[in-house]
Amino acid sequence: MEDINDESFEEVSKIYERELSRKNSLESKASYIFGVISLIITLFVELLFNRHDLFKNNLIIVLITLFFIISISSLFLCLLIMKVKYIPYPIKITDNINDMRRNLIDINKEEIKSNIYYNYLGSISILNIYNNKDSEKLDIIYYLVIGMILIILLILGGICVR
Repeated sequence: MEDINDESFEEVSKIYERELSRKNSLESKASYIFGVISLIITLFVELLFNRHDLFKNNLIIVLITLFFIISISSLFLCLLIMKVKYIPYPIKITDNINDMRRNLIDINKEEIKSNIYYNYLGSISILNIYNNKDSEKLDIIYYLVIGMILIILLILGGICVR
């Protein structure tokens, strides 16, 4: 095995922490957007129940249907981002402390450091893949929310024109 210096070990550790922080930030944003979308849906449904004359116009019915399709899609994408994902941790901890101690005694210090280093690399790549996918989903959600707002404005514009 190649010799891993302390600087590269520290750098890999920092990258892992950044990816973990990025994951938490994406999940937090998805959670916030989930709440905002839920609030918009609630207000929209309240508007629909108070205005029965909306259902006489076919265009408004299509817009209402489109609104609910977009909002449900947005909520679903938020849930996918917030879903618990399997991410391997760099240091593998077993339930049996004696087995862990025995394994650490049998391996020299450089081998342990090397194993942890390569575990960090594997964890970073998996975290990065998840984060990139979640970031793309979040971008899609932003566009869907803009679409929801435009549909609400179109419906409100249709109400005001009458």
